[in-house]
Amino acid sequence: MSYQRLSLILLSICFLGATWVGAAQPSQAQSTVNCQSVTDISSGECQVLLSLYQNNNGRNWVPYTNWLSNNQPCTWRGVMCANGHVVGLSLIYMDLTGNFPATIGSLSYLEILNLSNNQLYGPMPASLGNLRNLRVLALSYNQLSGGLPGLGGLSNLQELRVAGNALSGEVPASWGSLPNLQKLDIRDTQLSGTLPASLASLQGMTDLLFRNSLVCEPVDPSFNYWINRLKYLERNDNYCGPPPIPTPALTQTVAAPTPVVNVIRNGGFEEPGPEDIGVAQYWERFDNSNAHYGWYDEQWLEAVYSGEHSQLLEIYQVYGDFRDRVIAIQQTVEVAPHSNYVLTFHALMRSNAYPGDRNKGDYHLDWGVDYSGQANYEFIEQKKGWVMVDKLPEQPYLGSTNPETSDAEYLTFQRVRATIYSGESRHLTLFIRGVKKFPSNVEVNFNLDEVSLVGPSPNAIQVAAVVGSPAAPPVTTTTAITGKQTLIIAPVTKPNVPPASNLQAAQVARIIDGDTIELASGETIRYLGINTPERGQSGYDEAKNLNQRLVEGKTVQLEFDVEKTDQYGRTLAFVWADGVLVNRELLQQGWANTLFVSPNGRYKAEFQQAEQVARQAKLGIWQGSQVTLKITKIQANAPGDDNANPNGEWLEISNQGQTAVALNGYTVKDTANHIYIFGNFTLAAGAQVRLYSGTGQDSATALYWGITGTTVWNNNGDTAFLRDARGGLVDSKSY
Repeated sequence: MSYQRLSLILLSICFLGATWVGAAQPSQAQSTVNCQSVTDISSGECQVLLSLYQNNNGRNWVPYTNWLSNNQPCTWRGVMCANGHVVGLSLIYMDLTGNFPATIGSLSYLEILNLSNNQLYGPMPASLGNLRNLRVLALSYNQLSGGLPGLGGLSNLQELRVAGNALSGEVPASWGSLPNLQKLDIRDTQLSGTLPASLASLQGMTDLLFRNSLVCEPVDPSFNYWINRLKYLERNDNYCGPPPIPTPALTQTVAAPTPVVNVIRNGGFEEPGPEDIGVAQYWERFDNSNAHYGWYDEQWLEAVYSGEHSQLLEIYQVYGDFRDRVIAIQQTVEVAPHSNYVLTFHALMRSNAYPGDRNKGDYHLDWGVDYSGQANYEFIEQKKGWVMVDKLPEQPYLGSTNPETSDAEYLTFQRVRATIYSGESRHLTLFIRGVKKFPSNVEVNFNLDEVSLVGPSPNAIQVAAVVGSPAAPPVTTTTAITGKQTLIIAPVTKPNVPPASNLQAAQVARIIDGDTIELASGETIRYLGINTPERGQSGYDEAKNLNQRLVEGKTVQLEFDVEKTDQYGRTLAFVWADGVLVNRELLQQGWANTLFVSPNGRYKAEFQQAEQVARQAKLGIWQGSQVTLKITKIQANAPGDDNANPNGEWLEISNQGQTAVALNGYTVKDTANHIYIFGNFTLAAGAQVRLYSGTGQDSATALYWGITGTTVWNNNGDTAFLRDARGGLVDSKSY
């Protein structure tokens, strides 16, 4: 750990200690401090703190602050001092209100400024650029607006967090020149434009979060290479482009969102091409000659990631002294301009080199894009647009079947994921290539499987319907090809807004979670037809943040179904905001699953379609894990009385891989948030375990949920979700 990081941690520890010092809220009689008599900091810094208290609702800050209770500001809650100066100020969740205090910019020794989760509004003042010692600037989840200040002089800044504000405009180019910046969080804002390409020069950057904004990535191969190697990345997975054009007055337009599809055809290579060519249907091959090349339909299951086929690329003997021999496959696809597409593929590399000669950098796998869509390999060469697959291991040529038992090793695939921005293009050519750097007789094989490029449908018809007008015409169904089968993706069109007479207007006061809000009247609204992750579950924050962005502080329209309240007394409703059906938007972006309880069922088919598209694109909670576990059976209807026989219902999980899997921290969940958490349990390769709903003694083949007097699985249909300890979806099964 670096000295700089250690000192920051120590400062934070001391700082937290100072934060919670003090007890009672000062009375009005205590609220006068004579800054001229203060000795622990300068009178000028004292005046800044007094101004903050007086102008930002200090009398109503959360209870037990001790501000103004004495003439020692360094003992006040959230104030940290060193060497006679204020070096830290942390006032989170304290109900600060009013304009952002510009006078803070005169606290020139400040190193940490955290005013997150308050109600500050107005612009971020340019005076923040005076805080040359600042290392942490955290202003997330206030009501700040306007553009961002330059901050180019803050050479010590390590963390910059402004998420959850109404900030607009572009990210200043100067932010890309903050030499020590490690973490940047601009999620859930109205910022737009392109991220500064200069960010790629910040080799110390670990976290970049800009999801739920209007910000795009620059079309720059070196930036793409850099961003995909960050430790923590949350990309813009919604709208990316210029701010939308305002809807004309007196009309309310409901635009159908673009369907999300996989534009790659036969990405699983399950449709073989002609034998004499060796590449799968819809793919083409490329090489740069002077070597023995081979393209083959791989059917050895150890070298197949999914299904029964993968694509094998082979380079054997190099003729002469030629270096950098290349073998590749390519496919040209149609895309929507100015859109982000998520590229995913699975790869493994193996050779017949001696064990001691492997993993020395003699071979590597790259991918690149010709943005003209003309399959121009040289274009990528000239633009230096190749992205190397990082840390792809060189594995034994024969995997687990190697006769040299000391070298036997079961082959494993590595998943590659990146985002490609289409720019002006309507067609792209994707190349995936294997490279042999030096001439030798060693044979190197590259196996590719499950290639997908997921983004907006290039042929989507944008439907606009004016409220009260006849229903818009249906959208043409789009066909998308996935690895193992051809799927017909149902059109994702928002239902027309119902007539105003069917709606009830309401003001949103508070966001409780991803599917629940509180109105200004105090009434709690539970969203109909969906279920989002609960607190502590993977996806909880993302679902809540999206819900917040869609409805917080707005006047919404409530639409009801047959039953208006649930068993907890909450009002059940479909919620419309700015012409968007919020329930459905959460499904479409992957942060909810469908959940309808009879007799309610309006929009059920549309919601199921939205969930299906999110699943196929692996968005949100549907992002998959690579573990080889499957939910193989569900016995939902127990013999006799279900409630009296909980062990009559069970779920079976099979390990279809070649190695044992430790399930510590894995979870099983239904659509109604019954959750089972695995303890210290390992499922052997090829083994099965049944999870019974009732009670009993756990064993290697039977586990017990511990439920009595009721059941988990609905007899009339349910979905089981199996997730790993990080929240990644391992498998799901519906019945």
